[in-house]
Amino acid sequence: MTANSIILCPSARLARSIQNDIAQQQIQLGISQWQSPNVQTLSQWLEKTIEEALLTAAIEETTPPYALSAFNEQLLWEDVIAQSLKNNAFGDLFDLSGLASVAIEANRYMIAWKLHVPSEHQAEETRQFLRWQRAFQQRCRELNALESVRYMDWQLTQLAQLPNQLPVSIKFAGFDQTAPQEQRLRDILMRLGVALSEYVTTAEHPAQTQHVQLDDEDAELRAAVAWVAQQLSHNPNAKLAIVTPTLSEVRNKLADLLDEEFYPLTVRPGFAQLQRHYNFSLGTPLTQQPMIQAGLNLLRMMTSYQLQQADVSTLLLSPFWSASIQEADARAVLDAKMREKLPMQFSLARLLEFIQQQSEQGLALSSLINHLNAATAISISKRQPATVWAQTFTQLLEALVWNGERTVNSLEYQALNAWKKALQQLAKLDVLDKKLSAQAAVNYLQQICSNQIFQAETELEPLIQILGIMEGLSAPVDAIWCMHMNDHIWPPPARPNPLLPAFIQRVAGLPGADNSVQATFAATIQQRLLHSAHTIVFSSSKMQGESQLRASPLMQSIATHDADVAFAQTLAEKLSVVGHAELANVDDHMAPVVNDGEHVHGGTGLLKAQAVCPAWAFYQYRFG
Repeated sequence: MTANSIILCPSARLARSIQNDIAQQQIQLGISQWQSPNVQTLSQWLEKTIEEALLTAAIEETTPPYALSAFNEQLLWEDVIAQSLKNNAFGDLFDLSGLASVAIEANRYMIAWKLHVPSEHQAEETRQFLRWQRAFQQRCRELNALESVRYMDWQLTQLAQLPNQLPVSIKFAGFDQTAPQEQRLRDILMRLGVALSEYVTTAEHPAQTQHVQLDDEDAELRAAVAWVAQQLSHNPNAKLAIVTPTLSEVRNKLADLLDEEFYPLTVRPGFAQLQRHYNFSLGTPLTQQPMIQAGLNLLRMMTSYQLQQADVSTLLLSPFWSASIQEADARAVLDAKMREKLPMQFSLARLLEFIQQQSEQGLALSSLINHLNAATAISISKRQPATVWAQTFTQLLEALVWNGERTVNSLEYQALNAWKKALQQLAKLDVLDKKLSAQAAVNYLQQICSNQIFQAETELEPLIQILGIMEGLSAPVDAIWCMHMNDHIWPPPARPNPLLPAFIQRVAGLPGADNSVQATFAATIQQRLLHSAHTIVFSSSKMQGESQLRASPLMQSIATHDADVAFAQTLAEKLSVVGHAELANVDDHMAPVVNDGEHVHGGTGLLKAQAVCPAWAFYQYRFG
């Protein structure tokens, strides 16, 4: 690659993978120094290019629009919809968050695909949406802000005026289908003389394939893990992938099976953070990190009018704040006394008073008292801008010694960096010109952390990649297991937007518009998948509960494999076999015969026990 060239990707994961691949290629060629490739996501590159142009005055825009974050856009739509439904008798019954999400999608389709809905084809829901859209755009004008889809249009318009700030060549990697705005970008770049090409991530020849039909989803998961173990036993350096259209639904089950197969030591708390050789492309919500959830719980404790006993109990036993090691035993005793003497709900002041009383009676809780007093001295009574709350929350957690007396590990350190980004997202609420109460600010922060996907970086190069079916690999691997190839999952079912006329969506070929659009899209994805490995095993389920399932129609051209398939066992199943290998089964459904002259204690008590439960009578009077 030349110095003035760039590779654009649809996701940060793919960009990192391509950078690693190029680095490995250089190492294999024996090169010790090379220029790091410029690989970015499309949105990152646009943002950086426009920002540099604004700083150098290449774009003569005195007041460039502000780009609404995804969370701000959601809140603004909710605000607009709530105002619209204020006089509706059933307004409180509507799901504002769900309506806002659907409206955001409809708005994106209308702008990116330049849709026009004639008045004669506007149903009531479409007319209502168009009213919301006009109100939303009016609010954006007042705030000098643009939602993501219109902001990208603005970026592309500015980009067309920057011929001297563009790279000589651009390669596009991993774009299965070109959306209208991406096509417009390509047209602009070609008009400005940029050399465009595709960065090849697939193999020239299709893979050898087979289709395995298994009993149910659990069998598919176990078979995939057993297949991975078998592949690695033959070639410990094999590059493998597990692909599924329903990754978010099976992620935890798959992670448990992989751990029990390859990392059984991780059942012990001390080995929970052991580095793995597998990697999920899909992260988990930031709130699922224990340290982050503890921080949110602490903020909720400091800002709530009434505390729940169960929530306080969880915090007292948490290792993530105050003198969590030195005062651990005292806090456990405090928790027991609190559950015995305090009601189910109480105020923070009552809790502080109770802790002080227990301290005077001999519990060593001086650090806990000092930290809580320092936090309560910080003012949280006024309604304040989001930026101020972001700073205040940081002060509160510092006063409470969030992290406790522990040294954070690598995973927690990365989670803390993600937490800082969440606080930055909270601060961006200032663009909506709102002043928030402490409780509202904590609730918004909780939503931001729930929406923010946390994906920890791994130190080891993953041998096994677990991907969603829409995500591409940076280079072909040795073998892939692709599961959930059933007709109700793949192709994905049609999901037209309910706020726009269905026929307009079909004519425009919008994502999810109808089954033919979905079938074409799935065929495109599957062709890319077929050129992503040397061998591919597709699997489907025969049953789901009591429902009989069919294989996807896209499996018709793939030969069915009827040989026996190995299944991975859970750790409990393995231990039950290994730990009891010397045990023998004894047929003991009949008690031993009472011999002549043998005395059985119990008298009439034996008869009573026999009448109530023969087994219990046997245990008590024969076994003692």
